[in-house]
Amino acid sequence: MRIFKSNRLWSRSGIQCRIRNLWHKLRGLNGTPHSIGLGAATGVFIAFSPLIGFHTLLAALACWLFRANLVAAIVGTLLCNPLTFAVFLLADYHAGLLLAGEPLRDDLVLGETQLTFYYVLTNPVDAATDLWGFLSPIFKPMMLGSMILGSLSALVTYYSIRSAVITYQRQPRGTPPP
Repeated sequence: MRIFKSNRLWSRSGIQCRIRNLWHKLRGLNGTPHSIGLGAATGVFIAFSPLIGFHTLLAALACWLFRANLVAAIVGTLLCNPLTFAVFLLADYHAGLLLAGEPLRDDLVLGETQLTFYYVLTNPVDAATDLWGFLSPIFKPMMLGSMILGSLSALVTYYSIRSAVITYQRQPRGTPPP
């Protein structure tokens, strides 16, 4: 069933075609199974981070440090996208609260911080201190939760991608995948 008859982007065959093309590109990645698996796992780990604007930069830095596959890492960071980032942030926050032994909160009330443009320009140090005081009750549990959830997801990703790459690289060229 097509959502828009005139647009192949949203048709079932159009989506399947795009997914198939992405799979063929990922299968053709050059590198060892360890490098590709580590790159994908690195990207997935970083996708759980609450540092949303820096995922690609962090993935590139981690790939350089660990000699992992950059393309696989960037594809892994795409796990956090506009459809999933709210779920990831809430899961990180609640997991962090549970790990810290704090009670789960339904509502979040954070003082009365007045961060105006004039205040930030005239007192940048005080503004940064106030901003950290405002964000730390949220950011600290999110970082803690993201470390745990990201690590677990990265382990699953590494071993599954590594075994898939090993299987793909062992089959003779020209034969279709199983």
